[in-house]
Amino acid sequence: MRPFETPELIATLTRAAPDVSESAATPSRPRTRASNADDKAERREAILDAAERLMRTAPERVGVVSELAAEAGVAKGTVYLYFESKEAIFLALHERHVGVFFAALIARLNDATPMNIDEIFGITSTHIVNHDTYMPCASVCFGAMERSMSVDAIQAHHLLIGGWITAAANGLERHFPMLPAGGGVRLLRHSYALMIGLWQLLKPEAQARLSANETVTCAFRAEYAQEVESSLHALWAGTLAPAHLHAREN
Repeated sequence: MRPFETPELIATLTRAAPDVSESAATPSRPRTRASNADDKAERREAILDAAERLMRTAPERVGVVSELAAEAGVAKGTVYLYFESKEAIFLALHERHVGVFFAALIARLNDATPMNIDEIFGITSTHIVNHDTYMPCASVCFGAMERSMSVDAIQAHHLLIGGWITAAANGLERHFPMLPAGGGVRLLRHSYALMIGLWQLLKPEAQARLSANETVTCAFRAEYAQEVESSLHALWAGTLAPAHLHAREN
């Protein structure tokens, strides 16, 4: 059985990436101290739910531990029991976002029913492009990795994400046999780089700083979701095109 077909992997992804659509939208009440593994896991998720809410309403407050603790209904010291720094909070929230995306993608890839790239774009749109906190949180994490995150934390993050990418890539290569060995990983890597790069260029803060010059506005003002959709379609259609078309272009 190949990696993308293992039920253990899906169970792991589901544990790492719960459905937080309702819990993240509801403020927590004050909680008592967690005493067992399940309670501790629930407490950790409650803190991340609070961070998710603050990312939507007041993102500058997520890194203020006292305000995050108040939002989560826990003591400030409790936050530090689960997250050693504000960077660790952002990283954990980002990993939860990524886990939700890969859980959905791998679950679909495990289905033997033929799929097309529009289905993949649908999953990507729901869990990344149109998710209101995914890219802002990812942007903070990438900045922290460059400035202040420990090497051990970065390596652990890469190990986690790399495992999900590899599992999804195996599934892609099964559904799209025109991909060579390793082509699934490369396609996912290129897709993510494209989404991150366009976000850095087109995110609201960047758009607000544009000059009024018509040439600059024409070159740099665009709607993120539309640009990502058209760019991903071009990337995937070109990558999955029959080999003879590539040979003709060359």
